[in-house]
Amino acid sequence: MPSNRQNGAFPVLLAIALSAASALAGGVLWLTDWPLGVPGEWTWTRIVHAPDSRWDSFLGIVQAGLTVGGAILVTWLGGRFFSRRQQANRRSQLVRAIGLLVLVGSGFLGTQLLQQSLPPGYGIGRSPWVLYYPGSSGYYFEARKVTSLDNFRQRYLAMLDDPDASRRTLHLGTHPPGLFLFHLAVREACRNSPGIQQTVLSWQPRRVREAQATILEGGRPIPPLDNASLWLAALLTQLCVVVTVIPIYRLVRIDNSPEVAWRAASLWLLVPAVSVFLPKSDCLYPLLATTSLWLWWSTIRGGHWWKATLAGVLAWSGLCLSLAFLPVLALAAALAAWMNWHGRFGRRQLTTWALASLAGLTLPTLASWMVLDLNLLEIWWSNLANHAAFYDQPQHPRSYLSWLGVNTIELALGIGIPLAGLAVAGLATNCHRAQPERSGPAWTCLAVWGLLWLSGKNMGEAGRLWLFLMPWACWLAAPVLEKLRGRDWILVLVLQGALAIAVIHRVSGFDLAGG
Repeated sequence: MPSNRQNGAFPVLLAIALSAASALAGGVLWLTDWPLGVPGEWTWTRIVHAPDSRWDSFLGIVQAGLTVGGAILVTWLGGRFFSRRQQANRRSQLVRAIGLLVLVGSGFLGTQLLQQSLPPGYGIGRSPWVLYYPGSSGYYFEARKVTSLDNFRQRYLAMLDDPDASRRTLHLGTHPPGLFLFHLAVREACRNSPGIQQTVLSWQPRRVREAQATILEGGRPIPPLDNASLWLAALLTQLCVVVTVIPIYRLVRIDNSPEVAWRAASLWLLVPAVSVFLPKSDCLYPLLATTSLWLWWSTIRGGHWWKATLAGVLAWSGLCLSLAFLPVLALAAALAAWMNWHGRFGRRQLTTWALASLAGLTLPTLASWMVLDLNLLEIWWSNLANHAAFYDQPQHPRSYLSWLGVNTIELALGIGIPLAGLAVAGLATNCHRAQPERSGPAWTCLAVWGLLWLSGKNMGEAGRLWLFLMPWACWLAAPVLEKLRGRDWILVLVLQGALAIAVIHRVSGFDLAGG
């Protein structure tokens, strides 16, 4: 009986804490002008709701509210098919697979509607600007200059050694060639298939077409090929970020019920950072990072060696996009070491899995060297060196101690205060559990994030740069999600959705309104 009272009191206290923290965060965003960052170093731009457009802003917030309400309804209705009361058979597995696909589809539509609910200059019309202009990314801008693979290799290697340190240490010189190749592939697909090009152009919202018309070269709008390529890249990025619900579900499902896994996956679509930073390349990373982690954890928990190989291949794919995947590799190694230390498997098994994953990493690396003449080891080292030199530039001043606190706040706002709170509570719960299957993810995630936090590698823009690790919050929240009753779960969804709207409609991930 005492334990029942304790289990009943916990959600009440949690609900009060999450409600208060969410209200405080919303109040700071909307009722104050406090800088979102460190003044003089880096601050996020606030979305301006002009007095003469208050009615449009109100309608946009209403649209966002209806969109979030629809997402909550899908989550609640879909959760019935993932209930513990459902028998585990082929029919239920098929129904749950369909449920995940419905979640992906509704998530894709929802993120579109949330972006369209923002004022002009901040919403979905930003997509072509973000992907085209070198100041915001530059990968597509460079990809469109490529005439052949040899030409690409020469241009890319020249960017790594650009004598202008301000260019070399920004986007182009700090990223491996994967993002350039991604945009090159998208552009070639549109070039070689007029049907794809026309279909993509027909799917463009009005604001996207209007924004693309403002991108001029020699006083003339960019050609239809570029219009289609930019919008297709944006759509593919959006698809990748919403499909992340599937590996989140599979990752959480390894050690939890289908209902808990469904809840964790559903929360991902209400993470504010997803809508704030679309269509930046950072939104591509969670899918690869989480899928690789799921395959690796599945291997450790009793899977086959080939899953470790696939995990290595996906990790390699991620490293070809961004070195942000290095913490994912660190987490994988820490999880394996933790479980081996607690006697869950022997050194022989660990060696087999390690060699299988290394094969997934090294064989594509060798193939890139032999086929494309790209020495990825040298490229990655140059990327690291250029990134390390970023903070040495006089235009990028950073104060280490200030960003220790600000980065944590940014991460919490990016994840969403309710989900962040659930993750912290779940972390505290699992850290005290005796089972290494429960305590391992908690302690290793905490250690890897702590080292990343203390390293000072990311001083500013943590809300964007740490997007790849935000699915970890859904994973860590699992023990708390298991305890929540139906009404408590609805409250969490409402709080997470409300704060997502508050963040999305107040914080701009890009300073493009003036354009």
